[in-house]
Amino acid sequence: MAFSIRKGAIPDALYWDTLDPYHYVRLQPRDDRTDFLIVGGGDHKSGEADDAEVRFQDPEAWTRNLIPAAQDVTHLWSGQVLDTIDYAGFIGRNPGSNKIYVHTGDSGQGITHGVAGAMINSALILGRETGPTCMSPRARRPPRSAIS
Repeated sequence: MAFSIRKGAIPDALYWDTLDPYHYVRLQPRDDRTDFLIVGGGDHKSGEADDAEVRFQDPEAWTRNLIPAAQDVTHLWSGQVLDTIDYAGFIGRNPGSNKIYVHTGDSGQGITHGVAGAMINSALILGRETGPTCMSPRARRPPRSAIS
């Protein structure tokens, strides 16, 4: 979810707690006077309950308690957290295709991995084979135990 917050109200950083469920906070520039305060966490399994509105109550209460400068809620969204067997995302050419590029399986690290994935995939599209090849779906094979 995102809140409006006065520019400079909190230092620009990525904040993360170790609660269960966990929370994270970061800023995104909005205009000359305000930023977006992006708050996430509270992961849950998709499709087990039809309670989306309830899922936003905890992060909103947590945010308002910790960051009183948070203003109105501007955006709400939700997405699936996909875990790979080794908890490293798949970034690069989709196996079996030279024209389809993927970025998935971030294990909830999409905000930080999104930048790395964009850099890797854009380099591949431009013909520059750079970046960590260990993230490539083509370079990774599941352990035998995962196949059987």
